[in-house]
Amino acid sequence: SYYFNTEDYRALDELVSQMKQFASHPDHGYWFKLFSIHLDGGASLIKGEFQRAWELSENEERLFDDSLPFPWELAPSGHLGVCIKAWQMVYLQILGYHIKAKTLADKHLDYTKDHKDSMTLYHIYTFPALHHLLAREWALAEKSIEIYLPIVRKFGEPVFILTAEVYYFVARSFQGDQEAFKTCVNLINVCFQVGFKAFAVTMSPYIAEQHYLQGDYESALSWIEKILNHVNQTGSHIQTAELYRIKGLTLKASGKSEKEVFDMLQKASKVSKSQSAKTFDLRAAVDQARLLQAHGKPKEAYELVSDVYGWFTEGFDSKDLLEAKGLLDQLKGEVLTS
Repeated sequence: SYYFNTEDYRALDELVSQMKQFASHPDHGYWFKLFSIHLDGGASLIKGEFQRAWELSENEERLFDDSLPFPWELAPSGHLGVCIKAWQMVYLQILGYHIKAKTLADKHLDYTKDHKDSMTLYHIYTFPALHHLLAREWALAEKSIEIYLPIVRKFGEPVFILTAEVYYFVARSFQGDQEAFKTCVNLINVCFQVGFKAFAVTMSPYIAEQHYLQGDYESALSWIEKILNHVNQTGSHIQTAELYRIKGLTLKASGKSEKEVFDMLQKASKVSKSQSAKTFDLRAAVDQARLLQAHGKPKEAYELVSDVYGWFTEGFDSKDLLEAKGLLDQLKGEVLTS
C-alpha cells in the first residue's frame, strides 16, 4: 500500500515478484498469490494499463475463496471480494463498459449488510463515488459519498476521511460550489504533501477542468503542466489522456493556434487508444470533432466520432454517449445539407 500510494512502482514490482515466489508456501501460498495479483492490478490501473488491470482482476476473482479465513486483523474474510468488485467498476467504466460498471456500483452498497469494519466500509462507499465522478454524474457522486462522511469521521482514520472529502468537494465543485472548489484544491495539495500521490494524480484532472470552466486558463495550464511533469516522472498515467484533453480545450479558450489545440487533442486520443480507454477516447474524439465542425468539416468530424462511438455496445444513456450521439446527429444533418 505504501509503494502504491507513493508511486514507487519499481519497489512494488519487486515486492510482487517476491510474493509470487511464496505462492507455493504450504500454509500461506494462496494468500501470497492472491495479494500479488491484487497489488499488481491496482498498480496497473494507476499506470494506465487498464486492460491488464481488468484481466488481473478476473484472475483474482476466479482464485478468491471467501470461505477461507482472512489472515489480517484489520478486516474480515470477504474483504478482498469487496475490493475486487470495487476496482472492477473503475476498470470497466474507463474501458467503456458503462452498464457493467453501473451495475457493480448500484449493488455495491449491499455489502454493508455483512461488513461493519472501517477498511471494508471504505471500499464499499468510496468506489461508487469514484465511479460516478468518472461517469461525470456529479449529483450521484455527492449523494453516494455524503452517506459515508459521518461514518468515516466516526472511525477517525485520516486517509479515509481525506479521500471521502476530496470526492465530496469535487462533486460539489462541478455543481457550482465555488467554496467547495477552493477546499478541493487545498485537499489535493495535502494529498501530494503527505505522500498520497497516486490518489492525488487520479483526482488532478478535476482541478484542471474546474479552472478551465471558471475561465482561469492560466491556473488550468499551470496545474496541468505540473501534473504532467509529475506523471512523466512517476508513470502514473491513469488520467494522462484527460489532462491532454483539458489542456487542448484550455489552449483553445485562451486563443492559441488551432494547430496547437488540435495537436493536443490528438495527443489525448493517442494516449487513450494506447490504453484501450474508450471512455476517454470518446471524449477526445468529440472535442476534436467540434473543432473540425467549426472549420466547416462536418464529414471528417462525423467519421472521427462515429469510429469511436461505434465500438460501444452498452451505456447509451450515459452522459458521454448521449453527448456524442447528439453531436453525431447534428453533424449528420450538416453533411446532408452540404
